[in-house]
Amino acid sequence: MIGSNFKIPQQIAERVAHVLAIKNMPKDYDFLEVINELQHLTGIFDGCSNTFYYQEYEIMVGKVLWVQNIAQTLTKMRNLSLSIMPELVSEFPVNEGCSVLVSRYSACAGEELLHLNKLETAFDENAVQRFRYEIQTLADNRLVHSYIRGGVYWLVGNKTGTIVLTNWHTLENADPIECAYMLQTIEHVFNWQLFLSPKLNSK
Repeated sequence: MIGSNFKIPQQIAERVAHVLAIKNMPKDYDFLEVINELQHLTGIFDGCSNTFYYQEYEIMVGKVLWVQNIAQTLTKMRNLSLSIMPELVSEFPVNEGCSVLVSRYSACAGEELLHLNKLETAFDENAVQRFRYEIQTLADNRLVHSYIRGGVYWLVGNKTGTIVLTNWHTLENADPIECAYMLQTIEHVFNWQLFLSPKLNSK
């Protein structure tokens, strides 16, 4: 089990090294074995397919070019200092075709990241305003997160209520109409959660 002072990248590197040591992996190796190894890192990961979470850390396993694209996006966007996106921690190559990416949502330090469908209260109003401001910042820079609608790729810190987004490989350059649509879609999610919150609180 990972302790409070544990260095996440170190243990992930050790796990990946373990997989490499015991497996004779071909160049076109399917990364399911690495996913399985990392999934048992602590026993408390909450994720699906190729992505796992431990506190504020996001751990992704994928094809090298896909992982590198996300790493480059996170690095390029660092100057905007957005709390809704993670910061790059480390990338661990497994072989020619597979890599592991570790990133961190520093605004949610020490928190469990909950998927929106597990949120049992209304959004924190301060978190909503911060989220709106940062999505507007994306729009001001003519950028859109193309998976933002519906709330499927939203996560919420279980202590502060901070709202963050996953799947940053979908960040794209956009025109003003597309940016305006992104701003409208987040309001649909907020309104839907507001509609649900009395029902959630009555459980």
